[in-house]
Amino acid sequence: MSNISRVRVPKPMQRTLLLEAGYRCSLWNCTNQVSLEFHHIDQNPANSVPENLLVLCALHHSQATAGNIDMKACRLIKSALVDRLCGRQDMRTRRQYVTAAISELRNTKTFRGSTVGPLFLRPEWCMERRDRTSQMPNFDRQLLHLVNSAPAGDIRIVFRNTERFRQKLDVLVPESERARFVHDTLAGIERLWGSGERGPDLICRDTGHTNIDLIFDAAVLSTFRRHQFSPIEYGYLSRNQHEIDWAIQRFDSVFDAASRGREIELSQLKAFVVTLWTTS
Repeated sequence: MSNISRVRVPKPMQRTLLLEAGYRCSLWNCTNQVSLEFHHIDQNPANSVPENLLVLCALHHSQATAGNIDMKACRLIKSALVDRLCGRQDMRTRRQYVTAAISELRNTKTFRGSTVGPLFLRPEWCMERRDRTSQMPNFDRQLLHLVNSAPAGDIRIVFRNTERFRQKLDVLVPESERARFVHDTLAGIERLWGSGERGPDLICRDTGHTNIDLIFDAAVLSTFRRHQFSPIEYGYLSRNQHEIDWAIQRFDSVFDAASRGREIELSQLKAFVVTLWTTS
């Protein structure tokens, strides 16, 4: 995240305000997650109390400063953010995040979210190896169970097919087993989607790593990572219906705009697996 602020706001307060806004511009129809700034609602830069500060992207900050987004509108936006926090549960560790995600997966029929490559499609022998070497609960196993049991239209997955996926596998799959892994993962893709007539909606796009939303029937789990290869950090779980609806709308708009059609997306996923250890 670049250009966090044009004014000096204490770091702890910055963190609180960014969490309040969900690490994005506070304007409802804006999805900007970069060039975030802190706007003084009353236009007094000396009044840096949290109630007077609103997270906006650079464009909307300039519009608010110019009065195109007036003070009353800014206060309404701020009030809505505070109201939205009711029903939020802070996730301060990765274990809290994973545990909450697994719990929601067990109690939902719908799911929207992103994954670093087809992690949940790893063959069983690789899943078992992962479980033996990690003390963290296995989110991917629960996601696979949901995907296999839910109607196709209820699941939408963004595959962020990046170098991070291969880095995760390198510690589990030695060179002598890479061909086996590719073969078994392709077989898993075939079982789930066939020739494309079944299975969840998917796209293969890197839609960004800074903000990650997992959306369930009755909750949205929102968190972030600072860098592409860093672990997920703290975030929150919200059961506020307005926030869930807004997260669904935001996710679907990005998903639909990025989709090239199921046939192409499936071929991209298979190509990523095939070339996993053959590209630099």
